[in-house]
Amino acid sequence: APTRSDIVIDAVRKAADNGCLTVAAAGNSGGPVQWPARHEAVVAVSAVGEMGAFPYNTLSRSHLSHSAAAAGELELASFSARGSEVDCCGPGVGIVSTVPINAPGDDFWQPLDGTSMAAPAVCGVLARSLAKSGEYRSFRRDRDREIFARSVLRNLCRDRRLPQPAQGWGLPTCGGADEPS
Repeated sequence: APTRSDIVIDAVRKAADNGCLTVAAAGNSGGPVQWPARHEAVVAVSAVGEMGAFPYNTLSRSHLSHSAAAAGELELASFSARGSEVDCCGPGVGIVSTVPINAPGDDFWQPLDGTSMAAPAVCGVLARSLAKSGEYRSFRRDRDREIFARSVLRNLCRDRRLPQPAQGWGLPTCGGADEPS
C-alpha cells in the first residue's frame, strides 16, 4: 500500500519478536517501495525479468526495456518499486501460475507479472536453505532467530550488476557452499 498501516507494522514487529522474518513485495507502482515492505523490519523484494525470455509481443516482455540488457541478463521490471529499502530481487516477470477458471475452456495456467510473484520465490529459496540449517532450528523463537534468517538470505544473494535501488543485496540462489549447515 502507498500508506503505512500501524496494525500491519505491529504485526510485523510481533512476528520479528517471535523469530519470524517478514518478506514482502516492494510494490508495482514503478516508484518508491510501498508498505509494509518499506519498514526496516521487512525484507522488501523487487521484481526482475530475464531479457529474451519472452516473445517480443507479449505483455510480460513489455515490462522490460527493448535494448537495455542483452538476452539472458536480468533487468528490473518497469512496474517494480525501487529504492534504498529494497533488500533483494526475485523473478517477477512472466511467472507461470495457477489462476481461477471463470468459464469453461479457460486455462488453469497463465503468466503473471508482479513483485507479488517475486516475494514468494525469494521465500522459497530462503525456506529451502533454513530447512537444512540445524543452527536455525536450534534458535528460540525470538529476535535472534529472525536476525539469523535475514543474514542467511543476505548470504544467498548474488549481485546481478543492477543498481542497488533495483536489486538490494542481489538475487537469492539455491545451493552452494554458502548455505548454512
